[in-house]
Amino acid sequence: DEVLGGLEPTTQAFLLKTSILSKMDSLTCDFLLNTDNSDKTLNHLHNSGLFIEELRPGVFRYHQIFREFLLNRLSQKGQLKRELHLKIASYFRAHEYWEEAMFNLLSADDYPQINQILETIGEKMIRDGRQETIDYWIHEIPQAVREEYPYLNFLSGEVNRYLENFDEALEFFHTAERIYRKNKEK
Repeated sequence: DEVLGGLEPTTQAFLLKTSILSKMDSLTCDFLLNTDNSDKTLNHLHNSGLFIEELRPGVFRYHQIFREFLLNRLSQKGQLKRELHLKIASYFRAHEYWEEAMFNLLSADDYPQINQILETIGEKMIRDGRQETIDYWIHEIPQAVREEYPYLNFLSGEVNRYLENFDEALEFFHTAERIYRKNKEK
């Protein structure tokens, strides 16, 4: 609190808003903050020894405890936090950084976009051996929401089929079919 309170308001805002990023570079921060000088701020923060480390030239991250503190602070501003996650998710989605996009969409509870991405990349990721990742993303979505999207259930069936859990796969396929028919009737 003391360190953050002693900083300029623009630096405080930079720290809070960029805390949603696990790694920071100037392009990503510039997009998130609608600015063009993040490189100067990142270098200034790093040179001042302010709980930020350089992973490689131009790529930084906050020390974990400091980041958790910032995220906790940002959580008190729920709508701002959600808007930031949605904005940066659009950046990651446009660049096909799927893991980062999904993390931010899950943080923002944007289930329609998550379903769209999974419709685009889900089956390919399963064929590429990424079943656990797909399964994790799907299970981060509340059960009640999963019951609204037939494709999420189909994808769960595919994950289980590839993992040779055939009974579970059939259950998911039947659930997907039931939801699809229900949605078609509407």
